[in-house]
Amino acid sequence: TQEVGVKAGSIIYKEGEVTDSMYLVLDGRVRLHRGGNEIMIAQSKDIFGTWALFDDEPRVATAATIDDSTLLRISKEDFFDLLSDHTNITESVFKALVKKIRSLIRD
Repeated sequence: TQEVGVKAGSIIYKEGEVTDSMYLVLDGRVRLHRGGNEIMIAQSKDIFGTWALFDDEPRVATAATIDDSTLLRISKEDFFDLLSDHTNITESVFKALVKKIRSLIRD
């Protein structure tokens, strides 16, 4: 991972961009929104941008910092290197993805 310091009001990525990283919030808050509609506020220990690790499609939301924030960034390449070395992490990731998909289907 790479630790990234981001000033308040900064754009991390924009809706429609193709990027290859997900983020974990260590400190601060990040607003995720689509077309001006808020999707969520990511805070300490929240992750966002996870779909970028699994496909090459454009981002479906914009991520912007609310506060000065410290994030951990993990690229797709580093993520798959980690998974190949640690099967227990792979299992946990897939369980979390299935849980998220089920939640989206219910909603």
